[in-house]
Amino acid sequence: MRAVAGSEEARSAPLCGPRLADADRRVRHERRLDALHTVALARSVRSVCGREEPGRAS
Repeated sequence: MRAVAGSEEARSAPLCGPRLADADRRVRHERRLDALHTVALARSVRSVCGREEPGRAS
């Protein structure tokens, strides 16, 4: 939580969304997430960059 709280500048940067989307895709691929865990990941990062989803539609 402290790391997220201390990352306001990065989370408001123009590249936050694209970087988050890349990380989202990488985690889904590397961890071979099933549908349930893919949805959970998407929900967990919704507000990171002040966006509903990390650069992709659900």
